[in-house]
Amino acid sequence: MKAKKILSFFGLLLAMGTASAVFTSCSGDAPEAENTILLVDRMVISATATEATYYIAVTSNRGWIVSSNAEWCTLISPSGTRDGKVTVVVGKNTTTSSRSATITVTTKTTAQTVTVTQAPANATLTLDQTAISAPSAAESYLIAVASNVPWTASSDAGWCTLSPPFGTNSGIIMVNVGGNTTTNSRSATITVTAEAITQTVTVTQAAANVTLTLDKTAISALSTVASYPIVVTSNSTWTVSSNAGWCTISPLSGTGSGIITVSVAENTTASSRSATVTVTGAVTKTVTIMQAAAPGAPLELEMVTVAGGNTILNSTSVTLSDFQIGKYEVTQKQWQDVMGSNPSHFKGDNLPVEMVSHDDVQRFLAALNSKTGKNYRLPTEAEWQYAAKGGQSTHNYEYSGSNTIDDVAWHVNNGGNTTHTVGTKDANELGIYDMTGNVWEWCSDWRGDIYPSSTNNPTGATEGSVRVYRGGSWFNRSTNYSVSVRYSGAPNTCNTDIGFRLVLPL
Repeated sequence: MKAKKILSFFGLLLAMGTASAVFTSCSGDAPEAENTILLVDRMVISATATEATYYIAVTSNRGWIVSSNAEWCTLISPSGTRDGKVTVVVGKNTTTSSRSATITVTTKTTAQTVTVTQAPANATLTLDQTAISAPSAAESYLIAVASNVPWTASSDAGWCTLSPPFGTNSGIIMVNVGGNTTTNSRSATITVTAEAITQTVTVTQAAANVTLTLDKTAISALSTVASYPIVVTSNSTWTVSSNAGWCTISPLSGTGSGIITVSVAENTTASSRSATVTVTGAVTKTVTIMQAAAPGAPLELEMVTVAGGNTILNSTSVTLSDFQIGKYEVTQKQWQDVMGSNPSHFKGDNLPVEMVSHDDVQRFLAALNSKTGKNYRLPTEAEWQYAAKGGQSTHNYEYSGSNTIDDVAWHVNNGGNTTHTVGTKDANELGIYDMTGNVWEWCSDWRGDIYPSSTNNPTGATEGSVRVYRGGSWFNRSTNYSVSVRYSGAPNTCNTDIGFRLVLPL
């Protein structure tokens, strides 16, 4: 009976111990000896090239952490306890290569990996323009290239060059367009290629303005047979002509730049002579050929006959008889032939003589008339103004022959501070040259504001202290050039811008 009680007691203790053990195992985490559970719902993420978010479901019976080995693959929830979710943000792939990253989920005793594979970006190539409109002058332009791959650039025209001709990713192409000297517009194509993508830019360049220039406006020719060149610079066709049989030209036409040969025959007369060579293309240019008189021959001067008529002078209507007036201002060669010296400051046979006073001119006239047996004199102020206005053929221009001063005169704005060969500007209505500009011209009159009662061929005041000169010069402003403007100076005055022309009564 006693033995049975002892056995029952030990049985109770055994039963209590078993219950205690079962209670302990159900009250916390599984002991380390228990298998760790760690599962992910995917082993691979296949990502597109664009930025996107993906999720990984984690199943575990323990705490875990997660990491990524690539900066472009970031994790929003990098740890968790037991079951959870990992947010994976995959950045945009701007390259043309695929890439991969490894995401690792780890507990203390085990790990799972997920491979993220991202597709490459498509190759891209864009230009900031598709066309360039260039003027005829040389110029440079920039093309901005946006690309994610290497590219090359080329031009199909030698006058359109590129720098650099290749690049990696985005960059700038400098387009150097050479000057277009032709009269035709032209175009080039710039081609930029990246892998299978091609973009083009069309460069269109304007034609050059049609040009025609000559290397001279006048030729001073000897009296002997001789040839002289005229250099033509042009980008178009042109023709050439001469208005005098003794002055011939070759060739008669051309294209682009070239040389015209002017051949003059011998001048056996005592008078100098002139011809005009006209070159016509986009514009018209002229060269005046002035040929000297034969040496030793009797001196003659080229004169223009002026039919008499009426004119208003100093608010007075006057009447003039027919007379002849010099076609040109008296030249240095003519003065030299008569006087044996040349007082001029600016030297040249066919430049107007200057630095001659009114008194000097009287001595010249005496010598000239003795040499020729004629009665040359200075024009009266009335004769000068009547001829300058064009006589009976007048158009009442402001200047002698035009309302545009550059057409008929050498003046302060185009004269280059010097005199010019006579006859190189346009003539007036009577075919007389340089009555406006080049040099002032002495008249015979004393300066006076009131004319005598006789208005038939007036000769001005009967006395005075200064003599009249008219017409303006290379030195003066345009306000001095009207045919009605009067200036005067002492009879012994001489200057680099005062000369004269002759009159021969009929």
